[in-house]
Amino acid sequence: MHAKAQIQAKVWYSKKEKMNLNMQVSKETGKEKINYGIKIHNFKINFPKGVPYFENYDTINENKKLKIFSNFYFPIEFTKTIYKELEKTDVTYTEEEAK
Repeated sequence: MHAKAQIQAKVWYSKKEKMNLNMQVSKETGKEKINYGIKIHNFKINFPKGVPYFENYDTINENKKLKIFSNFYFPIEFTKTIYKELEKTDVTYTEEEAK
């Protein structure tokens, strides 16, 4: 003989974590510099535009492979490197904001 039952449960998890109320936050300024290049196997050719003169920046790389048919790719990639300028600011949180 087998018993039938319907069970419901509610589970709560709590976690405590320490946080500094004074932090340095990075924010994008909107300025960016873009460099292009071609990659053939492991050999990469960058079109010269130089390195950005930003003090703080974030780097984003995008690669697109050269495709002939739906699933046939050449060993050639077009690369795009985006440098986005970041501005660091000091932020002070209250205890309520930190929670």
